Amino acid sequence: MFFTILNLFQTSEQVTVTESERYLLVYMMVVLFVLTTLIILFFVTFQKRKNKLLIEKFEQQKRFEEEIIITQQEIQEETLKHVGRELHDNIGQLLAVASMQINLIENTVEEKSRAKVKDTSNIIKDSLQEVRALSKSLNTDVIFNAGLGPSIANEVERINRMNVLEVKMKVEGEIMDFENKKDEVIVFRIFQEFVSNTIKYANAKSIEIMLSFTPDELDINISDDGDGFDISETKKGAGLINMENRAEMINATYQLNSEVGKGTSLNLKYPFKPKSN
Repeated sequence: MFFTILNLFQTSEQVTVTESERYLLVYMMVVLFVLTTLIILFFVTFQKRKNKLLIEKFEQQKRFEEEIIITQQEIQEETLKHVGRELHDNIGQLLAVASMQINLIENTVEEKSRAKVKDTSNIIKDSLQEVRALSKSLNTDVIFNAGLGPSIANEVERINRMNVLEVKMKVEGEIMDFENKKDEVIVFRIFQEFVSNTIKYANAKSIEIMLSFTPDELDINISDDGDGFDISETKKGAGLINMENRAEMINATYQLNSEVGKGTSLNLKYPFKPKSN
């Protein structure tokens, strides 16, 4: 009987010890869970903070680069405007005076020299016309007032007079004004850059330009029949970089395609709103 009671006491004590161990184990698990949760939360918070700082740094860098590009564009536009005014006001005036004077001389020279004087007069008139057309394409204020379509048409006429290559232009849809006139100038400069690169490097015979106006966007397609190049292997020069940067500035979709022996083409989609009355 005594041994039975002793066994029961020992069994009860063992049960009590087991329950204590169990409580201790549960407590340790809870503590471990809390610590793990805190560590995870700290790590997540740290990563979020780190990512936020990286994003802020990236955005600051991007804004800084955009401000540099905008400043460069503004300086360039001011320079072009100044050159355009100088061409129109100074060189243009000098050529106009020279043209009037040569016309006066034409009637006073001998008959055998009159043809040469006439040819000289025509050269001066052509030069005056070229200077005036060039001044219009350089002067931002003129582009503002004339609009994109007439400005491109003026440039097309000027290039065709040079007899370097043939430029054809077609317009579809109703020509619409840009809400932001600065964007209009940027689109025109992209067009100018493409044509300039074609004349300098492509050995092209012709350029075709298509302006498609819709209520939602302006779709510009320019293509030449020049030598073309491999875009993947060609290092981007200042001209290509300028076109791409300008397109990004005005949120335009920019796509340049070229293939050796098959010419080069540019597609530019500019989303715009009609000028409100």
